[in-house]
Amino acid sequence: MKYDVTAVALDPQTGEVVAGPRTDRIDAEHPLFRGCQGPWEIEDAYEVFWNRLDESWERGFPCAEDKIKVLRVKEIPDPEDLADWGLWPSGAGTVLN
Repeated sequence: MKYDVTAVALDPQTGEVVAGPRTDRIDAEHPLFRGCQGPWEIEDAYEVFWNRLDESWERGFPCAEDKIKVLRVKEIPDPEDLADWGLWPSGAGTVLN
């Protein structure tokens, strides 16, 4: 299963958006997301990955570092599933430009 995760970066001092929004396509089979059951767990794993990049989190909350906040997680159906549902031609491939 794949998900589109849209997030922004926030200044922890002001709450202002300092970057984004940005959308990443996440494959739930990737080691960082393996075992996630649905969009809520994908959101949690995404924020943990970006907000806890190093051991500084083990010693305290780094107040001066930008924080990533997920705005939306959208499930992206596999083309094989769409074919099974009659919504995509069977055996059709994806063409990339």
